[in-house]
Amino acid sequence: MSVINKLIILILCIAGLYWLVFNPTSEKSSNTRKADFFQASLKAEPLIEAIKKYSAVKKSAPKQLDELVPGFIGEIPDTGLEGCNRFKYVNYGASRVVVLWYDLGSRHGEPVSKKSQFPDGDPGHAIVTFTIGEGNYVIDAKFDRMPKEFQPIEFDPEQWLAGNERIAMASDLPEKYEISRMPRTVLENLLGQPDGVRVLRDAPWELRINCPRSLTERDVFFYWPSERYPQQLYGGNTELIGKWLYVQ
Repeated sequence: MSVINKLIILILCIAGLYWLVFNPTSEKSSNTRKADFFQASLKAEPLIEAIKKYSAVKKSAPKQLDELVPGFIGEIPDTGLEGCNRFKYVNYGASRVVVLWYDLGSRHGEPVSKKSQFPDGDPGHAIVTFTIGEGNYVIDAKFDRMPKEFQPIEFDPEQWLAGNERIAMASDLPEKYEISRMPRTVLENLLGQPDGVRVLRDAPWELRINCPRSLTERDVFFYWPSERYPQQLYGGNTELIGKWLYVQ
């Protein structure tokens, strides 16, 4: 047997072992997984209360969970779930983050230059997205579903507002304007009202459980103190389970 074949067999064995050890939910039904997550959310209630009390006293959320012990909670609870028994916590600092998107027009059947990352708008159309963060400034901008081939032209604000040749003009936007840190008001004065607005995050901090469901997929289950959640997030549909959100 060649060295390459031995390596392939070894990789397959390791993958199979990972599946058995680290994928405890793989044989469970969807409803059972959701019931387990709901029980985990109940175990998190004292931890959430401790984070909120800390935030009220200190005027900001903790940077990490260890800061809660022992002043606000005796110990950090576990999730009670096999293979993912630790709560993960992230302090975002800023609370509300939204995505504005503009329709760039139809690709007319042309293939996309790369796989789409955004659910917004007509899948047959290209779009440009702007992520708006703390201070109502642009913190990120991306083109999505752009055709592989097009002839770029100079950006013309009047033609843009009229909806003409946006795909061809869009690539000139970052060349002509400093998009990063641009105030949202300036952006909308330039490009007009967006075709859509989607909440990406509406919380200063997040408590999360990540559980492997397969070698390439994870269950995402999290809590925001605002308890206001989007209908789509992380590329999947969302479902409310108690006060937490499940992404599937």
